[in-house]
Amino acid sequence: MNAMDNLKRVSFKSKQSWELGGESVIYCEVIPNPPQSGKEALVRITHTNVYCPVKDVAFFIRVGNLSKPTPFDDLETATDWVKTELVEEIVFVADEEIHRSKANEPFGPEEEAPWDGTFEAMLTFPTGKNSIEIKVSSSGPIQSGVISDWVLDVN
Repeated sequence: MNAMDNLKRVSFKSKQSWELGGESVIYCEVIPNPPQSGKEALVRITHTNVYCPVKDVAFFIRVGNLSKPTPFDDLETATDWVKTELVEEIVFVADEEIHRSKANEPFGPEEEAPWDGTFEAMLTFPTGKNSIEIKVSSSGPIQSGVISDWVLDVN
């Protein structure tokens, strides 16, 4: 079996995706889908950039309040954010998709190496309609903010 056969990367056909700017997009999924009430579910985010690996961004998740979503620019009020962990990095070098750990670095500004970084964390949801909020925290070209329009039904 090829090492690239079992990637954790979220499908680019995911219904949950958002553009972050700086040629970055995130694709998201929850496993299992739909999640079960009172049980932990895996929230997976794949951050892609067409130019190079992005190192100055972090993602945090939380169960949101559908009747009062967190405003985009409110990075401070909520205290229950769960930090996601980077679990996989894939780069495209010389027309080949490889794990970043096996790639020759550093990648220069004139040498593009499109990148996918996959992040994960666990959340527990109550029964009914819920939202997952994603806090994007960046010190680089990607704008920090809260994405609060991911709605899902929990069994």
